[in-house]
Amino acid sequence: MPKGTANLIHQGKKPIGARWLAVGLLVFALLVGGVLRLWRIGEKSLWLDEVMSVRLATMDSLSATVKEVAKYDVHPPLYPVLHHLWMRMGSSDGFARIPSAIFGIIAILLMYLLARELFGTPAGLIAALFMALSSYHIYFSQEARQYCLASTLGLLSTLLLVRIIGREKTPSPWLWAAYALSEILCLYAFALNLLLLVAHAVVFLGLRARKNFVPWLVCQVCVALALAPWVPVLMERRGKMKLIASAAAGGGQLPGLGDIAAAFRSWLLGPDSLARWWLAEPGVSNLGPYTLIFLTLLALGMALAGLLSHIRQRRIIFILGTLLFLPILLFLLLPVPQVHVFEAKHLIFLQPLAVLVVVSGARKWRGRTLMAGLIGLLMAINLMQLIVYYDANVQKEDWRSVAAYVKENERSRDLVVVNPKYAAFAFENYFRRAGGKADIIQVPEPFPGKIEQFQPPVERIWLVECRSNVSMPSARPADWLRHRWNPQEDHLLIYNGLLGNLQLGLYEQPPASTTP
Repeated sequence: MPKGTANLIHQGKKPIGARWLAVGLLVFALLVGGVLRLWRIGEKSLWLDEVMSVRLATMDSLSATVKEVAKYDVHPPLYPVLHHLWMRMGSSDGFARIPSAIFGIIAILLMYLLARELFGTPAGLIAALFMALSSYHIYFSQEARQYCLASTLGLLSTLLLVRIIGREKTPSPWLWAAYALSEILCLYAFALNLLLLVAHAVVFLGLRARKNFVPWLVCQVCVALALAPWVPVLMERRGKMKLIASAAAGGGQLPGLGDIAAAFRSWLLGPDSLARWWLAEPGVSNLGPYTLIFLTLLALGMALAGLLSHIRQRRIIFILGTLLFLPILLFLLLPVPQVHVFEAKHLIFLQPLAVLVVVSGARKWRGRTLMAGLIGLLMAINLMQLIVYYDANVQKEDWRSVAAYVKENERSRDLVVVNPKYAAFAFENYFRRAGGKADIIQVPEPFPGKIEQFQPPVERIWLVECRSNVSMPSARPADWLRHRWNPQEDHLLIYNGLLGNLQLGLYEQPPASTTP
């Protein structure tokens, strides 16, 4: 244990009753966290990125999944591989999300172990309960993407690092092997986890370099060798991302300090998309900007207070400050291609550390009642966010409803045009499962030439457009249809979601005599 931590002060055996109480509270946090992560897990429609994950996971073979990831995906293959093996046993939307929920539950246990290792059992229990109720963590625990896996593996790796630097004697080879394996898994889960592992290296070299440099170096060599097969793929993908970023509308924007402040707000108080959803409701919309400012200051203030509570313990300040802030600094300084606007999930591996910093200060300040009250306020805000999240009318992107509506109203000579091109996977996923028969074309296809090639001629066109941070449709199809075909006002619909809006329009071909 690093010298000067709370756990060093509280050495010695605890009464059996206290130990059983701690076990009971931990089990309670795990049960609550598990229920919240599994509750209504399949109720919301998959959004665009989730559909892409399911598409990768349901390919004919594992080798096909890995090849597709290497060819098209910007993320490493660990999650698609695990997801492919999982999806062999089921196919529903909820089933596709269960692995993330499992990783989320494991993270609660790891959060307890890490906080206990550094600050003692009470801090570990508070941290576990906070993670169990974290609306941000629950949000990604119910998403069929790699983010919860990446965060959990980062937490595991950090726990092993803390145990290595806290040993008075030389750590066992098994502990070093476990740490090396966790680093490998971290990087195969999420490329940006590299920023966290760089912070690990700085912490280790600053505290244990003289005692254990050789075994640490052996670990890093093993990690490099294990990653060697994937490095050429990463370099190729990085080049493609630069091209995409240079061509993307609004892309190429580097995050600023305001974005990082908003990330802390999300990590501690819940996803921005949820906060902006309920702040847009009538009666509170005028207070929205001020509320967001208050929530940002509250999150930053709690993190700062937690860090400053250890001002006399330089080793703890060094560990927490390096692990939390060095990855942010590296992310701001390094030329990471930004295909779309920055989101807190790009640094999701820092969310547990932000929680740890806040919780660690609860027992250090003289005004413990005030700190406990503020942590209680954070938890209450997270619970309020969860009430919004579990609302059946709140969707991320409601592809399921759009596809069902088109299916219910389609005719034999209908055509569906999906804009932009890559959004077609999301619509087709639900449309075909619902029994939809209409042909689907993607934009950009040769447009409108593609339409004129259909025989018999198309009589009606459904235009489905997706607008979000990661999806920007071309204006050409809608403009062309408005000027040449007759829009049907009864079928012009907008499906609002947390992550984007889906716009649906129906256009009928005018009589031949009036066609321009």
